[in-house]
Amino acid sequence: MLRPYTMRQNTGGRRMSYYEFQPGDGTRYCIHCMDDVHGGVLVVTHYSTWRYYAGDYLKFLHGSENEWTRKAIFDYLEQLDNPCTTE
Repeated sequence: MLRPYTMRQNTGGRRMSYYEFQPGDGTRYCIHCMDDVHGGVLVVTHYSTWRYYAGDYLKFLHGSENEWTRKAIFDYLEQLDNPCTTE
């Protein structure tokens, strides 16, 4: 698993994070996470956008939807204390 890179957004004081990870099935994901004004965490990949609710589910919003991507991202985010920061 790769070490996440964390940055702060310049406006509004919301936190953002960037992660690259490999779930072990030959795929690699690059995701950007930020607090969503509608609740949860907004998750953006190269091909899709999701809204993550900790301990609950990952809701598909836009782009290419596939079950393997949803499961890989949800499982990875569930391991983190707060996906919007590594502090």
